[in-house]
Amino acid sequence: MRTEQLAQIIEIAKKKSVSEAARSLAISQSQLSHSLKSLEYQLGYPLFRRTYQGMIPTSRGKEILRIAHEILDNLEEIKMIGSHKSELSGNLNLLLEPAVFNAFQAKVLVAFNQIHPNINLMISENSSEKIIIEVADNYGF
Repeated sequence: MRTEQLAQIIEIAKKKSVSEAARSLAISQSQLSHSLKSLEYQLGYPLFRRTYQGMIPTSRGKEILRIAHEILDNLEEIKMIGSHKSELSGNLNLLLEPAVFNAFQAKVLVAFNQIHPNINLMISENSSEKIIIEVADNYGF
């Protein structure tokens, strides 16, 4: 089973016609018919009834169509996550204690830069007391 077959059966159900679905998908009717027959053979049951009203999903076909919609929606979501670029930009200053700085500086820089490539991250080290004073001074605490 291929993801394009899932998209194809969804289009067949929407158009209620193999020829109309094939036109919409920009493939030949015979190619779409062959793909549908192959999928039905692989599953072991028909997905559509051929009627005068067009291609009507069988009860199993309706269930498969519901799942196919979910799968394709999830795949689209995965693609969006993978292609999501950070819209944030600017500068970010991070103050760390020496022990934390030494342990995490490289890991933090690499991971942060991958997630937010448009942000300039500056990491500085200082003692706890000086970090508290600097934060209080800059944010009015």
